[in-house]
Amino acid sequence: MSENDLHAKFQEFPEVVREKVDAALSDAKIALKLKAAEILADKEEMAEHAVTTAGRIGAKSGEVSELTTILPLKPNGAERLRKFFGLVGGNLAGAGQVGTLHSMRFVFLENDTKLLFATAFDGECSGAVELSRTAPHGGLRVPP
Repeated sequence: MSENDLHAKFQEFPEVVREKVDAALSDAKIALKLKAAEILADKEEMAEHAVTTAGRIGAKSGEVSELTTILPLKPNGAERLRKFFGLVGGNLAGAGQVGTLHSMRFVFLENDTKLLFATAFDGECSGAVELSRTAPHGGLRVPP
């Protein structure tokens, strides 16, 4: 999809959704803004994937972790992810695309230079890793 197509699709969302996305992700690429708008606009999906605290830091959906990795973040990557999580209320609705999700956690480490990602779900691990690796500006990637 071209940049113009992405912008046109983003404009189809209600103004209140677009304003929230623009306020929280003003410097993000349009593909990320579009994904955030899709999440915010789908109230059923948002309600189905409620997120709770994982203690002092982090967020979780469920109780058990099965896949855990620590990833380096680009400069300001943690700040961008916090803005995104704040925008969607911590709701990770799209994560169910890999199968039945049991839990997902994000923890910022070492002065926000690394991200610990932990998840548990039904299905093959390779599918979740591939989705997070290839998702355009989604998954675990942080836009520049």
